[in-house]
Amino acid sequence: MIGKKFDYMQTGKVGALIAASALLVSFIFSKIGVVTTELFSAFPSVSVVTATVGEKTLGLLSGILPISDMWGFGILALFISSILMVLFGEYAIDNVKLPYLKKVPGIKPNTTRLFSVIIYGAIVPYVLLVGLVAPQAMTFLGIAIHTFATAFIAVIVAGLLNFKI
Repeated sequence: MIGKKFDYMQTGKVGALIAASALLVSFIFSKIGVVTTELFSAFPSVSVVTATVGEKTLGLLSGILPISDMWGFGILALFISSILMVLFGEYAIDNVKLPYLKKVPGIKPNTTRLFSVIIYGAIVPYVLLVGLVAPQAMTFLGIAIHTFATAFIAVIVAGLLNFKI
């Protein structure tokens, strides 16, 4: 986001990085025996980067276009969810001026900002899809661990690709 105007190309790139990072973190967690479930389900979970919002968005379009028959529907839905999450999160931080983590010793500032963007970006869809129901305390810890890992990997990958987050 640049001032009050959205940079949609930048948002799309960050959304793609977040989607890829969430897939990688879930894959790594599955290899070490940690079960990752979606936040927008009725059960306690850890991952806020899910395809639920993208599936709802693509569901609206599927009456016009046969999108649900595509091979990569799940990845496309995760990508759209990530873009919407970045848009909501950036708006919450830049325009609504919600506080976010700025200085954490040993962690890059763009990692903590991306962590905050993901968390704030998940609040709006969570309230719309689940309601004002607070998850359990351990769910908050799981969300923090998975979201930090996703933000950390996204910043590393962005650095390798010489991409500015």
